[in-house]
Amino acid sequence: MPLLEQETYISYNANGTVPTFAYPFKIVGAADIVVKVAGVVKTLTTHYALSGIGAAGGGNVTFVVNPTGTVELYREVPYNRETDYAENGDLIAQTLDDDLDRIVMQTQQLKRDIDRAVAVPHGWTATGLVMSTAAAAKMYVWGEMYGDFNTLGRVTLKSATGTIVSVSLPGVSPAVTVDLDAAIGANGPDAAGVKGASKWIHIWLIYNPATGVLAGLASVSATAPTLPSGYTYQFYVGANWLDGAETFITIEQRDNVVMREDAQAVTDGVSTDYLPVDIKSIIPRTAKMVSGYGYADYASAAGVIYVAAHNGMCAQAIGKGTSGYPAAYGSFRVPAKSEIIDTTLYTKLAYKTTNAGTKAQIYVTGWEY
Repeated sequence: MPLLEQETYISYNANGTVPTFAYPFKIVGAADIVVKVAGVVKTLTTHYALSGIGAAGGGNVTFVVNPTGTVELYREVPYNRETDYAENGDLIAQTLDDDLDRIVMQTQQLKRDIDRAVAVPHGWTATGLVMSTAAAAKMYVWGEMYGDFNTLGRVTLKSATGTIVSVSLPGVSPAVTVDLDAAIGANGPDAAGVKGASKWIHIWLIYNPATGVLAGLASVSATAPTLPSGYTYQFYVGANWLDGAETFITIEQRDNVVMREDAQAVTDGVSTDYLPVDIKSIIPRTAKMVSGYGYADYASAAGVIYVAAHNGMCAQAIGKGTSGYPAAYGSFRVPAKSEIIDTTLYTKLAYKTTNAGTKAQIYVTGWEY
């Protein structure tokens, strides 16, 4: 008879009082079913007896000892065909029927596995989605590094003034929100005293595998937030600055790129050697790159402004001043450097002017992780 579409996996929560559990799918032989208790594969005859082999609606597994824990029953058939049909030999209906059923079983088995797999939308053309060796307490985010982040549905972090930030993820609705005024725990701070004036707050996504809940978390730690009970996975999203009024500045982050309100890092700066500038209140210590723009404000002499990493490396000319006139605006993107000197954290970039008459005006507009 035909083999109808069937669920080929079922599980039970056994409490040690019942010996028999039904499986609602057809098997052709005893080897076609896998029986597990608490994740351990059990053996036919030694641990259980089997009925219903060949029945369209399945049968029963009866344990020798009443099981305790999760009982899993699922069909697992090999991807082969053992029957060999001889030329001009007998064509027995039952043999042919079993062979065709086994093909359908293999297809249903593939469907069961595919239904549990991570997938990308139809029409998505990216290739080479290879996951690295799995590690504990890791989250994986797939996607392109550059391009149309809205189309690709990457992680987005936003905040306006206030104590709330929102994190948007593809396929997650509504967005995850983190409120510094909320109770300690999921979607709030990870400890007392997180909220405070003039400090960076690091935003994390956290996951509870027992409940399947995805939440946010605010922490002063950029490496090891205190996770609420039950949450065992963490993913670093980014950071935002609490100003003197204990409210977030306005930022928008797409993937690892952050745009912030313009912040002047250098005012009327003059230095003919590269001069490090501390910008730890403008970009977080976790930033790898810093970007912005600058110009020479009414230079008294012709000159050029350079912006570089803290040590003068990766220098970029961003504006040439002409005596008595402002230079054209120029943009920069250079490596950011954070270091601790005498227990004090500094985050730096550097600049120089080609002469003492060229005054540098430098603004930071964002950073990258």
